Amino acid sequence: MNKNKINNWVLEKTNNFKNPLQIAKELKPKWSGYLVADGKHIKARGRKGCWYVGVDLTGDVPNAKYGQEGENKFDWFIYFRQLKIINYPLKCLVSDGNEDIYRSARYHYPLV
Repeated sequence: MNKNKINNWVLEKTNNFKNPLQIAKELKPKWSGYLVADGKHIKARGRKGCWYVGVDLTGDVPNAKYGQEGENKFDWFIYFRQLKIINYPLKCLVSDGNEDIYRSARYHYPLV
């Protein structure tokens, strides 16, 4: 089986999966508020993009999103806005030092 067939099969089977935001609203998990966030440059469907992800100290992933272009402030802004929507209790943020991450987080969580 070639990789395109496998990719299409995975996309077809996962099309109705809930995203992290839908899961959080439904399950209301108990997060610590200590988040490690980073962007990872990836290639999806033949296009370069960026995977934005954060992992809570509990090991849960409260949010993850895909952006069409390289890591940027706008997509981090959307990422932290989504965290705010699900009432993620951000207390501490750890990242690779990308100022776009910190600026976007401070906009939605001014006391962090």
